[in-house]
Amino acid sequence: MKWIARLFLGLVLCFITLYCKAQKIGLVLSGGGADGLSHIGVLKALEEEHIPVHYICGSSIGALLSAFYASGYRAEDLEKLVKSYFFEGLAKGKIPLKYNYLIKHTEDYGAWFSLKIDLSEGTLKNIPSTLINSSPIDFYLMEVFSPIALKSKYHFDSLPIPLRIVASDVEQKKIQVFKSGSLQDAVRSSITYPFYIRPIAPNGHLLFDGGLYNNFPVALMQREFNPDIIIGSNTTEKNIKPDDENIYSQMRTFLTQSLDSSHLLSNVFVIQLQSEAGTFNLNNISALIDSGYVAAKRTLSVLKNKFTINAIPDTLNVKKIDAFKSLDMTSIPQIDSVHFNGFTSAQIKFLTRHLGLNQLPVSYPKFRKRYFRLLNDDFLRYTYPKIKSEIHTTHLNITGKIQRPFQIEPGAIISNKPITETFLGVRYLHFGTYRFSAYANGYFGKLTSGAHVKVRIEPPSGISWFFEPSFTYGSWDYYNSSALFYDFQKPSYLLQLDRFVNLKIGAPISNQSHISAHWTYSDWESRYYNTDDFKKTDTADLSKFLFQQIQTEFSNQTLNRKMYSNEGQLFKLRLRACKGIESYLPGNQSLSKTPSDSIHNLWFQFKYTGERYFKTFTWFRLGLFSELLVSNQPFFKNYKSSLLAAPAFQPTPESQTLFISDFRAFNYASLGLKAIFNPHATFDLRTEIYIFQPYQSIINKNNTAELSKPFLYRSITATAALVYNSPIGPASLGLNYYEKQTQPFSLFFHLGFILFNSKSLD
Repeated sequence: MKWIARLFLGLVLCFITLYCKAQKIGLVLSGGGADGLSHIGVLKALEEEHIPVHYICGSSIGALLSAFYASGYRAEDLEKLVKSYFFEGLAKGKIPLKYNYLIKHTEDYGAWFSLKIDLSEGTLKNIPSTLINSSPIDFYLMEVFSPIALKSKYHFDSLPIPLRIVASDVEQKKIQVFKSGSLQDAVRSSITYPFYIRPIAPNGHLLFDGGLYNNFPVALMQREFNPDIIIGSNTTEKNIKPDDENIYSQMRTFLTQSLDSSHLLSNVFVIQLQSEAGTFNLNNISALIDSGYVAAKRTLSVLKNKFTINAIPDTLNVKKIDAFKSLDMTSIPQIDSVHFNGFTSAQIKFLTRHLGLNQLPVSYPKFRKRYFRLLNDDFLRYTYPKIKSEIHTTHLNITGKIQRPFQIEPGAIISNKPITETFLGVRYLHFGTYRFSAYANGYFGKLTSGAHVKVRIEPPSGISWFFEPSFTYGSWDYYNSSALFYDFQKPSYLLQLDRFVNLKIGAPISNQSHISAHWTYSDWESRYYNTDDFKKTDTADLSKFLFQQIQTEFSNQTLNRKMYSNEGQLFKLRLRACKGIESYLPGNQSLSKTPSDSIHNLWFQFKYTGERYFKTFTWFRLGLFSELLVSNQPFFKNYKSSLLAAPAFQPTPESQTLFISDFRAFNYASLGLKAIFNPHATFDLRTEIYIFQPYQSIINKNNTAELSKPFLYRSITATAALVYNSPIGPASLGLNYYEKQTQPFSLFFHLGFILFNSKSLD
């Protein structure tokens, strides 16, 4: 009888084994842009219902999520990833702040955008062909999928879940199916939406979004794996309606193949997702995921009624998933060989030294830190890194292209105050055995007019140091720029001219910090009246200061915007030494009638500036600001000239356009608090308040400058503004407050960057 029992048990086990083997499930994730993030809700529902996925394939955004899922990521992991600011930044082509390489950032000017031109190319070739910078995405995909591909020995069937990815070969008008090779290339090819992200050519042909030729690869799943059940998560409607005012909506309709469910086999269950977020709209990811979850729950109930699904977990595969999920670049400890594509021999020599790859092997962490330099490099149009490991050797391949040599940078300031400016910048880049850039700009307006010219030279070196000579000319007219629509009492006539030469040497300390040394020779001039009661026929007092100064500066910065930052931090230290000769020529209303020359011996100035932002709640951020200035700067000939030469505290955009004596001092400390409501990525509602505390205020005693008693006076300034960070620059409408002024409140609107060329006595 025992043998009968054993035979029966064996037959039962065989039946169970055959049954379990028969119930293989394939999952297909369609393309669909941001709508495709609803696939994560489908994955969440599958996991909740204990429905296993034995095979997976995807197109476009579905390819990206399929690759993650096949590599061991679960729905919870994917939800955290796509909701992160890191993912949002990648989708917009932005380099994460922690990866910024500060020394590559030039000074901030008033440009709205940069038009890059190569005179040797035709007009059409100079038109930008992509909307975003793909380099951050490319680097991220390399880091995530290189160790996974190595672990699977570059065969997609060896992943925890066998995978297929589709892309579109537009040259040969056919589908490209990835089943082996570089997982990074496969994903990158399939997510390449035309005109949004730059295409790559892993097989010698440019590949684009898989959705162009096969947005919902159900037939591919059937052909490659022949599963018993196919679950398809689809965002593409049969009749996609284009938006007449949205070019990407029109392109999606024109390029994407819709689903015809009449040709689907009976074992295919389609979860039709009704998301309407749009191709690139990442504003409501939670709603997208929830919609996918609800739709999946509805369809899976039908599936479970029709089929008996094996919900017994595969212990071996669970261990395999955990092993893949824990992979990172530590599994690729060093780089043994490097190959560059798309560069001249001189450029390769420069890049090799620049990245520290002239002595191989090099550890991956060291290379990683240096590679961030390329992500911020003005001289490069793009770079695409790829790592492939063999038995004992790791190869690095960097494909790239240098930037077009000419850049035109127009801009403007439009305001309700008479500070309207036009701006034009021009840049030339040369990249050979060494690199240099030549730059010139001009501001033209009532408040300020001037020009700035500089040349930056970067020798081939592993430390990325540079030498930068420059010349700046600027005039500031605080009288004419205040004559119209001005809320304060009309100020005295104030005109400043600033002409100076500056020599600068800089080098990085880390990716986010650098140190620089400067020598400046300046001819600084101010024209003014020492009284508010003057006529056009009167002549103004003239103070000229011919001086030299040296300074050293340390800066650490990760701020996310040129203006109106709401993320990151700034830490800046500056030590300056200055000496020169002051010449004074009195006007006809001056109390002093005798011209004079005064020698100002060496004086010193130390300045600290700090700024930091904290994300406290989803829509709210807190910012802290602090500044300290200490100096032994002497008085000039009279009160007004001393005030004009004194450092100014100008923490808000409007204050940078005003001359307010209460916010100038030789020694001061200041604190600021910022409350920022951020309901949308491009909108901020900001309230800011600052306390300005001079150690001793500069006071007027019979037209002579004197210092007040310590801490006798202090001033407060505040602002409340609604800011829209448009693609060309900020548009802001705000109410500003300046304590102790005749009219303390000011309504200020502007479009464009309130940024100007630096002054010699800033």
